[in-house]
Amino acid sequence: WQIPMTFTDAWAELHPGNPDPSTINDDPVRLDYVYFQKTPLSVGQSIVQSQIWPRAAGSDHRAVSGDVVLNR
Repeated sequence: WQIPMTFTDAWAELHPGNPDPSTINDDPVRLDYVYFQKTPLSVGQSIVQSQIWPRAAGSDHRAVSGDVVLNR
């Protein structure tokens, strides 16, 4: 790893009007993130999708996912 490193928050990048949606219970708290490295070496050209899934049985957290087009 090289310092300093910066990361892109997949959800906030695609949803600037709602950067911190709830990911635990129905509380106004965001605990789960998908980050992609931005510097010193970007791992992706662009983020194409980020999703917070509905709550599943057996967990108080919602699943989160992010899709990125990788650099060659």
